[in-house]
Amino acid sequence: MQLLVRPEHHSDESLESYLLRLALENGFGSYSEMSSVLKLWLQNNDHSAGGAFPTELSMVNVYHANRSSSFRVRALHLIEHLIQKTPLKLVELALVHSAAHFGSSVKAVHRKGIDIPKQFLRTHGVPVCPQCLQPDAYIRQYWHYQPYTACHIHRCQLIEHCPECGAKLDYLKCESVSVCECGFHLSYAKCIEASDEQIKLSQLISEYHFPNSKNPLLASQNISLRFGALFWYFNRYKQQQRSDDDINDALNSAISYFEDWPNNLSAELEKQIENFYLMQIKKVNHTAFSDVFGSLLPDAYSGDSGH
Repeated sequence: MQLLVRPEHHSDESLESYLLRLALENGFGSYSEMSSVLKLWLQNNDHSAGGAFPTELSMVNVYHANRSSSFRVRALHLIEHLIQKTPLKLVELALVHSAAHFGSSVKAVHRKGIDIPKQFLRTHGVPVCPQCLQPDAYIRQYWHYQPYTACHIHRCQLIEHCPECGAKLDYLKCESVSVCECGFHLSYAKCIEASDEQIKLSQLISEYHFPNSKNPLLASQNISLRFGALFWYFNRYKQQQRSDDDINDALNSAISYFEDWPNNLSAELEKQIENFYLMQIKKVNHTAFSDVFGSLLPDAYSGDSGH
């Protein structure tokens, strides 16, 4: 078996988007059609790898495999050798399990040297930028991240629903990047200007650098640290938000919060100490740190889960 066409990949492209384009450019009617053929070939050549390879586009990424991720990686390596020309390293496009974690228990996924809180991965649909789809119809990896709500290139809001039929956009289910299931071409969708906060938040996620910023969140060039700071802020102050719009608004407010860092946190901690003394029922030397400051330290920790 050979895949005769190897489309050029983009450094910011998601694994699912590339595999979908690989299927279509090799003459398959859909990713599902190609993956069924690949799975049969894998089972004949490496039964364990074949068993770990899903046929659904929404499940193909490595991090979905909780116990068989090594077999999933092996399957991708085998598929690489079916591609004509120089094999593409598919695993480099994948989200894989990370040994790191955020807070006391939230797992991380890893891609190209960056750790991302798993909690920040979109699970119900993937929005798109209509203007990005016009020259290059592929899905950007950062569109999968919840804090990314506006295109930092075209300065417009991502669209989450088809303007024609109102359906939630999810290329992982419909297996189409730029055309809705109703037939509407998403590149024709009207764009809405994004706020400065949305733009800055999306720039953070897309590895944009702010060399002259005095905001410590913007000034950091460590993308994993940026994700960690956003995760800490969201879970400390905004965790009660439930709808997607509430969550997006909460994350947008992180930019202004860190403008006054660490003075705002210091003032809050001083207030917590005052409240402790007002309601004190134990001697100070018998009081645990968490009795005064709650889960401040565990929530702020991120590191290797093996430590």
